Amino acid sequence: AIRDTLARRTGVMLFVNRKGFASALLCRDCGVSLSCESCRVPLTYFRQASRLLCRVCGNATPLPDTCPACNSTKLEPLGAGTERLEDHVRRLFPEARIARLERDAASTEPRTDAIRRLFAGRELDILIGTKLLFSGSPLPAVGLVGMVYADALLHRPDFRAAERTFHIVAQAIEAASGTEAGAVVVQTSLPTHHAFTALAAGEPSRFYDQELAFREALGYPPYARLIRLSIAGPSEAAAQETAERWADVIRRLQHNQETLRSVSVLGPIPASPPYFRTRYRRRLVVKSEAPDAASMAVRLSMEQMESGRRKSSLTLQIEVDPLEL
Repeated sequence: AIRDTLARRTGVMLFVNRKGFASALLCRDCGVSLSCESCRVPLTYFRQASRLLCRVCGNATPLPDTCPACNSTKLEPLGAGTERLEDHVRRLFPEARIARLERDAASTEPRTDAIRRLFAGRELDILIGTKLLFSGSPLPAVGLVGMVYADALLHRPDFRAAERTFHIVAQAIEAASGTEAGAVVVQTSLPTHHAFTALAAGEPSRFYDQELAFREALGYPPYARLIRLSIAGPSEAAAQETAERWADVIRRLQHNQETLRSVSVLGPIPASPPYFRTRYRRRLVVKSEAPDAASMAVRLSMEQMESGRRKSSLTLQIEVDPLEL
């Protein structure tokens, strides 16, 4: 599809939801994945800048010559991001004019605007990027949008994952709908997923109907209120104990008050990431089909939690209707 579109000179956009060359750098001898010291999540490998970057806190470290755990030189990049995709595409189409549009490759507004102008003027043949491709001022219609490993969007541990995937693919279809023979190619191992089949059939209502049925059956918005409770502190044991106590307080309130019977508590579980800037983090989710009941349960529980926390180093946070879980 890329080859045919280049021949027509109608422009190609390739979307991948991962930045950098690889999502992790793994030692083949000891199996250690190089991680951020502050967040303990795998560091993203940026080959062109020869550095490792934390996707959570933004800390950057130079690329090591050897594994910090065993001194092995066998460090292997795992996963694929925009840099690695660009590397593949340049080998396949050496004559094509290619650029990347992402926060790291186009780190300033003028740089972003310059890349957009070049692509709009057909001075670039292939534009590779993340969601930045579909944000900001709209780019001109193209002959092909390729969604590389679209399943990465679906596999996020969030009940809105399918909804976000649906909207990204819908934006890709819009970007390709203004040219003759414009096409969208979605790379997926789940071709029967309702986020894809509804759009392929041109019937978005099929997605809404099925997604709403899932939400209603599982008690997620718009059929219930969610409130996320977060606990963070310098001690993992203290954060876990406080999260468990907070959950117990809400469950006792739910059991003792008739107006709170519809309330349920999920968790606690480690946050993502569970360790951030020297603090351990835990999370709870409060659910209820009655929004006022959920809010009341959290308010009453917070009063009890605050009464015994005056000198604590722990922080407690409440987020009503969180956009992400």
